[in-house]
Amino acid sequence: MLKIKEEYNLYQIVSKQNLLDQEIRSVRAGIHALIYDNYSKLITVSEVLSKIKFNYGKIEEDKNLLDCKMGLIENLSSNISKNLPSSENKQLKLMKSKESMGKLNFIINLVPRLKKYVETANFVAAGMHYLKAKNFLDKYQQSESLKGIIEESRDIIWYIQGKLRTKLDCCIYSCEEIALTLNLILDLGEEKEQALQDFLQIVKDNLSNILLRIEGNCLEDSGDCKTSTDFKITFCSDSSCNFLNVLSKSITVIQRVFTGKNATVCSNSILTNFLTTNIDELFSVVRQVFKTQFDNITDELLAYALDRLYRECYECSICIPDSALSQKVLKSFLISAVIGVDIILGK
Repeated sequence: MLKIKEEYNLYQIVSKQNLLDQEIRSVRAGIHALIYDNYSKLITVSEVLSKIKFNYGKIEEDKNLLDCKMGLIENLSSNISKNLPSSENKQLKLMKSKESMGKLNFIINLVPRLKKYVETANFVAAGMHYLKAKNFLDKYQQSESLKGIIEESRDIIWYIQGKLRTKLDCCIYSCEEIALTLNLILDLGEEKEQALQDFLQIVKDNLSNILLRIEGNCLEDSGDCKTSTDFKITFCSDSSCNFLNVLSKSITVIQRVFTGKNATVCSNSILTNFLTTNIDELFSVVRQVFKTQFDNITDELLAYALDRLYRECYECSICIPDSALSQKVLKSFLISAVIGVDIILGK
């Protein structure tokens, strides 16, 4: 097979496959013919025995004839017994050859299939399809006949890896979908540290956009003070909960993909800095919103906003295995809540 792969072109390989198929059918037909011939001899013996009953004068002659035919049958049976194992072994070899031809056909069609997946934007399926052929490609990466296919498929996969990163958005996709995509990116050869950095950058962009929306909608003056205060406090509460929800999803994904469910996420300084920095940024903006709305906020609205924020903050702290950092999250919330208490007492 190695010789065929290296010396034959695609047309010769396909022709070789057809010849193998014909030879398999020929061997199978030969085995059937031998078996049928054996059955025919046995029927002949049966007919001879029936004639003996009706012709006693020819018993000796028929007996000799019978012995002769039985000898032939024994020789034929012996030949069949000898030929069957070799035929079976030959058929097994032919079947293995056909299997190898199937793998070659799979590799030959790899690039067109990948391009078809790319055209339909089905990047996850494209990555999984490539992984099925990856071991074979790695095994024969030095083969000149497959060099073009290997290089072109790797270029396509590099493009697909970039597209898979767009499916890491915690605001759009679930934890299960993101974990599946990240595992696929790692299986395609991405370095673990680089994949983690890319994911954290995407999460950071999402969180920064949320903070920008809070600042744009809650730290600018509008016409009606009362309406503006209700809107700003409610918008700040909803957006802050969304911020913490995105952060919780990112922690869950990192636990599933990079560290395992029982590992400590915050043992990595990169992750610890990421969490503390974003949490501090969130509550810094929240405190500014509370301060700017000091004169117009009602006790009921403040209590509602703080209650929602506390619940989401508590859910986020549960996702963090590091107890010290978890307490820091709740402490940051309490600092913001104290501002709200000061507002109530001041009124």
